[in-house]
Amino acid sequence: MDKFAGLETYLKRLETPVAVLSFDQINEIIGGKLPRSAYTYRAYWNPSVTHVLPSLIIRSGFRIFDVDLSKQRVILVRPGYKYEPEEKRSTQARVNAVSTVQFSDDVLMNLPPFPGEGILEQCLLANPFHHDEAAIIFKFCLIEHYSPFPKSKVAPERFAEAVLSIPDFDLRLSEGDISLVDTLQIQGIPYGTSSKYCQMINRFYYGKDDYIYLDEHRLASLPALFFDIRSERLPSYQDAGVYAFISNYLHRKYDEMKLSVVDRNFRVDRYLLSLKK
Repeated sequence: MDKFAGLETYLKRLETPVAVLSFDQINEIIGGKLPRSAYTYRAYWNPSVTHVLPSLIIRSGFRIFDVDLSKQRVILVRPGYKYEPEEKRSTQARVNAVSTVQFSDDVLMNLPPFPGEGILEQCLLANPFHHDEAAIIFKFCLIEHYSPFPKSKVAPERFAEAVLSIPDFDLRLSEGDISLVDTLQIQGIPYGTSSKYCQMINRFYYGKDDYIYLDEHRLASLPALFFDIRSERLPSYQDAGVYAFISNYLHRKYDEMKLSVVDRNFRVDRYLLSLKK
């Protein structure tokens, strides 16, 4: 215990509610070196009868808020103090910046084409239907390559298998059936992958704009983008039916904003994506 006495003295003298200390700083304070397990095991920092250092930290008037072994850093916070890490504040600042953006037809109309948009449109027009595994894989790979949205981790063969398991896939896609995305999610295809695919086919082949792009990051940002929707009202990203819920909500919001530009769903999705870059 005497080994860490210097740290206890240091912490008791602090007047700040937060102490962010690197492992090197702790080594300087104690005049020695932390044990190897402090660098390799998160459990070392869990308070217990046998863990001297974390127990000393608590006795010094702090709690261990976070331990980052990769950065070799520990964050100590006084009990009762509401601490928000810098990383979270930076993320929230970006979200708040997005929430102040005013959507308008003029802004959405001035979005430039994304690279490869013309090539993607021509290829999708030439291969509209979903009866053949090879054709589905070809279209899936094209969309993943040229689409401006985040890339999918789903294997093309797995996506084709899910599509072929839906007998009326083409009919539902042509009619803009938004529950089709939820059906694909039930088949194990994430919303980001399925909504992107349905949006591209629906837009380029059928000339429609029925689908929004939705992934877990977009879902998490909605409460900041639209103040009247609260996170406790939102379904979980893993829940069946969340896509239809969010899609219907956003369509109502776009109507309230009087967005009438052609391809407004696609353009809003691209606009929001551009704000993150």
